[in-house]
Amino acid sequence: MTSRARRLALVAGAALVLASVSSAIAQGQAPGRQGRQRNARVLVAQIPVELLQTVCKLTPEQVTKIKAIQTKLAEDLRALRPQQGAAPDPAAAQKRRDLTQQATTEINNILTPEQKEALRNAAPEIAVLRSLGIPLQVVGDLKLTDEQKKKLTDIAREIREKVQNLSPEERRSKMRELTADARTKAEALLTAEQKEVIKKFNEENRQRRGRAGNRRGGANPPA
Repeated sequence: MTSRARRLALVAGAALVLASVSSAIAQGQAPGRQGRQRNARVLVAQIPVELLQTVCKLTPEQVTKIKAIQTKLAEDLRALRPQQGAAPDPAAAQKRRDLTQQATTEINNILTPEQKEALRNAAPEIAVLRSLGIPLQVVGDLKLTDEQKKKLTDIAREIREKVQNLSPEERRSKMRELTADARTKAEALLTAEQKEVIKKFNEENRQRRGRAGNRRGGANPPA
């Protein structure tokens, strides 16, 4: 599945910063310099509301408010993308960080202390799943067993240790091999039903992205 291939490219880098990601998820703190761009991807504002609902037991009112915040964030981030043929805005990266941090703060203000604690406790698991390319939107539907979670954590730890022992040049040359190996090991732990859940999500996500691309490009949808 091609959509998963993009996420695989993040595995090695995400594994390097797994510990710092864990605290950044729950607290909305700016991560350290190492892997800063990748860490920002898993701040609270960008954890799917479906997963937040599973972890934090959100009320219907909280779900509505968080969805609105995340929708606005997505729209604001989309507006920062350069138009076709236009030069990128040098300030866009900082604007994206500021917008994500603002949305994270707003969501944290909605959560109760107990919900924040639940999210902090779940942060290491969320970071592991993210680093292995498992869509966070379907984590609740996967119903991973404790044994699966432990083995997935072991896979993430293994690749982190491998990457840490490589030089920058070796990391670049072996990235594809490492990510493919991690993906293979992670998939081998999933049942046929769990794989089907991920497959269905990825296919639907590709279709949504395709429709969004057609709208941005002004193309007419197929008859």
